[in-house]
Amino acid sequence: MAQYYRPLGSCRRPGLERDTQYIVERGEKSDEHVIVVCRNQMYCINLKTSSRGRISETEIASNILHVLSDAPCLPTKPPMVGLLTAEERTRWATNRDLLLENEVNQNSILLIEKALCMLCIDEPLPNTFNAYTFTGATPTGYLVGDRDDTNMLHEMIHGGGSGYNSANRWFDKVLQIIICTDGTWGINYEHSFSEGDAIVNVIEKIYKNLEEKQSACNSVPSDPTPERIPWVITPQMDERIKQAAVAVDK
Repeated sequence: MAQYYRPLGSCRRPGLERDTQYIVERGEKSDEHVIVVCRNQMYCINLKTSSRGRISETEIASNILHVLSDAPCLPTKPPMVGLLTAEERTRWATNRDLLLENEVNQNSILLIEKALCMLCIDEPLPNTFNAYTFTGATPTGYLVGDRDDTNMLHEMIHGGGSGYNSANRWFDKVLQIIICTDGTWGINYEHSFSEGDAIVNVIEKIYKNLEEKQSACNSVPSDPTPERIPWVITPQMDERIKQAAVAVDK
């Protein structure tokens, strides 16, 4: 039964010899947050704090709208740190250790690892990812706009590469909920913590809540607004991220 407590608030950690599991003790969850990532910029949204309790659904909606309006207007492009998590495990472990040499990065990584889950807001992949562009793939006829299910599977599994949404991920996180701006959505989950049944249980509860609450959720101003997750990227780490982009795009 322990695996049913692990989909939320857990994360895999890379190691040079073997990976480890980071699991937040249940008694530590007085402050609960999620990480929302849009256009490679990560944000922290606090859902519950020890000082004020849980925020409302309208406040959550306001926070997400803030992310959607803020991410396209950043003065500089955010570093594509998420690509590092897609690399071979020992290489990612080495790069993670380099990131952890800086205190800002330590705090950012811990925020990600302790988050209940990640919400990835993606741009849809172009129809060059549709089945007809791949040898042996058979179109099923299921379409959302001009995207078929092969296209959408690429979106959910790997994000399409460094030029699309692959940096919009943290592949060590147990549960990533992926929502595209065209309305398609799915999940990407790290399976070492639990079997698929536990993840399906989470998704079924989401569906049940959606069916029970059909009314629109109006946004209201939320205080505080979501915080951008900062990174300190050295020239050496910038080069490692570029190398990760090449590896992911292969």
